[in-house]
Amino acid sequence: MRKSTVGMMIGILLLCSQAHATPVRNIVNLASITFWEATGNPITYTFGVNSAQLTQRRPDPLSNSNMDFSGVVGHEFYDVFYSNQDGTFNIDGEYLTIEGV
Repeated sequence: MRKSTVGMMIGILLLCSQAHATPVRNIVNLASITFWEATGNPITYTFGVNSAQLTQRRPDPLSNSNMDFSGVVGHEFYDVFYSNQDGTFNIDGEYLTIEGV
């Protein structure tokens, strides 16, 4: 089971005129999404809107060899993907989900 990690700061800036019922990856002029991880000094991770990181959900368990990015090396693993409101993977979802161990 995946658990959220306290202390992770995430910044996502999505500008659009019509976000309702629009898949995140189809927002006009959106080229990439940046996540900030701040367990220590903030580190940014930027992924293109159609990157494998965002268009695929990684299988459990997250690990050193199965993650989109990490916080504390060897201890915090994160997966980011497009989803429905409930966090269910959906490549054309209106939401972003961040799962972490």
